[in-house]
Amino acid sequence: MAKHLRYQSQLESGRCCFAVDSGRTTISVMKNSRFIALVGLALGSIVCLGATPAKGLTVGSKAPPLSVERWIKGDEVKTLDEGTSYVVEFWATWCPPCVKSIPHLSELQKKYPGVVMIGVAASERNPDPAVLDSFVAGQGDKMSYRVAADSDRSMSKEWMEAAAQRFIPVAFVVDAKGILAYIGSPMDAGFAKAVRKVAKSAETPADKPDGKPVDASDKPADVTPPKDEPKGGSAN
Repeated sequence: MAKHLRYQSQLESGRCCFAVDSGRTTISVMKNSRFIALVGLALGSIVCLGATPAKGLTVGSKAPPLSVERWIKGDEVKTLDEGTSYVVEFWATWCPPCVKSIPHLSELQKKYPGVVMIGVAASERNPDPAVLDSFVAGQGDKMSYRVAADSDRSMSKEWMEAAAQRFIPVAFVVDAKGILAYIGSPMDAGFAKAVRKVAKSAETPADKPDGKPVDASDKPADVTPPKDEPKGGSAN
């Protein structure tokens, strides 16, 4: 019951959407409507990726391996190497909050270039890869981090479903030892703090574009997302 009330609150605030499945038809809605929220709850079909955790992946767990189908932008990353910190963010082109988070991720990538950031498109509704490729190309420098496609959602199962994450965008921050340091929205303030922390934990400090090491002070990075931006979407 508590979980349903939480979903209702997210629906009414516009942070989440739900899907009603009927045969091959999926209706996706993202509105601030108490009526829509109650209908979704009554049907028992609130889904934001909607999976039961398979392996109980949590902060402190060893990060699963990467298993994307292809790389769309940036150098290929085959493995999560010890000594390097990573951000793995699941997103979709059709999800407005995902698109709004792109500049924020790019800003963090620029601030911490030693952290390898990867945007994994694992919930695309259009099977044509050209649609995803065109979107990424159109972002240009606004999307200044690696992007990969998880067309068969195998990586989504190992990461998102295992961590019971039902919302997108969702980011996983991996420290230099391969341990998950953060799981949640990339638009939450805790995400930027986690990225900054793992940037320091790497064996080789991340260099800034000017070649100087990342500031080791405890002052938080000035990358807090706008308060009014929606924080979540849903994936089907």
